[in-house]
Amino acid sequence: MNILRFLHRLKAMKAERRFSGLYVSHDADNLLAVSDRIAVLWEGKIHTIGTPELMKRSEDPVVRSFVNPQINQTEEA
Repeated sequence: MNILRFLHRLKAMKAERRFSGLYVSHDADNLLAVSDRIAVLWEGKIHTIGTPELMKRSEDPVVRSFVNPQINQTEEA
């Protein structure tokens, strides 16, 4: 079972059984796919908390560099 399939299954179980969970990852694609809320840590502190939809639209450079690092690379070129 691949990780994304596992995470979707875990999200469904979480909703059925009504429990909270914390998933820590550096993989934004997985987090955006299965999370209800995301916290972005920067320099050891919580920088931003929001829904995946808000994170995808964020103008904040720290959030953008996590959610879509390709954006910053193309803007700097």
